[in-house]
Amino acid sequence: SRSIRGFALPSWNSRAERRALNKIIVSALGDLQNNFAGKYYALSSMSAAEQDALQKEAMLFSKPASTVLARDWPEQRGVWHNNQKNFLVWVNEGDHAKVMSMQKGGNLKDTFSRFSDGIEVFKSSIEQGGNEFAYNDHHGYIANCPSNIGTGVRASVHIKLPQFGANARFDEALTK
Repeated sequence: SRSIRGFALPSWNSRAERRALNKIIVSALGDLQNNFAGKYYALSSMSAAEQDALQKEAMLFSKPASTVLARDWPEQRGVWHNNQKNFLVWVNEGDHAKVMSMQKGGNLKDTFSRFSDGIEVFKSSIEQGGNEFAYNDHHGYIANCPSNIGTGVRASVHIKLPQFGANARFDEALTK
């Protein structure tokens, strides 16, 4: 999660701030090149087919349950991904920008390296536009959700176990 210094966090920002944030973030992402060159999809103008395709690939967020975070939905919100679809940024979802690196398989090193490289080129592009990520020497990166304050990094791994539910010991495994 990354916030842009000088703007209210999503739980408090205005429509005008979301508009400005969208412009700053999408412009910075539009300047990325090579492995990080990609495309932005505005949620408000995305076709149903585009939404379905991105959701099937786990690349699109849903409307937040919070009425505060869903103000003016879906205006000024969207998803950007690189051409390889393994580095993406959610814009104005629950944070100003939520940056992700994803891939199938078990190569966590490549996934994390891409994240690290991508966040650096994104940061440089934000700074070239005269902005910066909100950072505090004591707290680290500032985010809307307190659990994301600090490194602003959260990692998750999804494992598919297609035969697990059919196993006779399934109920026993769930209790453990």
